[in-house]
Amino acid sequence: MRTRFFALILALSLFGLVPASYAQTALSETTVSQAMTASQTSIVLASATGVTAGGGIYVDNEYMTVAASYSSGTRVPVIRRGAATAHAAGVLVYVGPAPAFVTGPRSGACTTTQDPYSPVIDVTSGAIYECSSTVEKWVDLRKLVPVVCQTGPLATGSVDQSCFTANRQYLVYKINYVAKTAEAGGTVTLIPRRQQGTEAPASGDALATAINCVAATTAAETVVTATLTATESLLILSAGDRLGLDFTDDTPGELAGVVVTFYLYPL
Repeated sequence: MRTRFFALILALSLFGLVPASYAQTALSETTVSQAMTASQTSIVLASATGVTAGGGIYVDNEYMTVAASYSSGTRVPVIRRGAATAHAAGVLVYVGPAPAFVTGPRSGACTTTQDPYSPVIDVTSGAIYECSSTVEKWVDLRKLVPVVCQTGPLATGSVDQSCFTANRQYLVYKINYVAKTAEAGGTVTLIPRRQQGTEAPASGDALATAINCVAATTAAETVVTATLTATESLLILSAGDRLGLDFTDDTPGELAGVVVTFYLYPL
């Protein structure tokens, strides 16, 4: 289905009937640098990356427009809309072009090459949507379910294991890895896997490219986002399927305190 869709788009583009595909513009993320009251008409940000006159700023479920007088700097004049509220220092802020902030939900099918901004924020509900390239559907990031798989603080705890059983259907949306103590040598790798039926942790389907746990590649306390498999069907969990960790290629020696976080989206 997806192959035929892209073939059609390519054919139409050759005749100039559709615009060429373009890369998505990612919204900038920063934080509030100084607390802001409900009546102030400027906001101080930790970074001004992505801030432009007429653009949008979204913080704590409040949408603001960057005033036309803005030229540069982290103190940004804004036009506040609707019910303004106070914002504490350190709160997450999304910054981007005005069209990335919408007034309605996103659902159903989508195509990353045809949606110019990521994420898209519904300023009426606070929903934060991304177009999933895996299943080509809109995903509300607020609904992601984090599942943490953690081995022991000692190297002896880094063994193959299952750590979660699905109670319903999920999409594996993202996988993060971090370790307290990195492996200093050898060729230890970690593969996040899906187990079905009576499969052992090391026998399940690989959900991502193997993560190299050797110190020179993945240092201690460094968060790594795994590269998910391109086989979309493997990223779907059915009720009863399990998630697990497969340590392979060598026996972990120094590796310890491994934390793998699976971000699941309910389907």
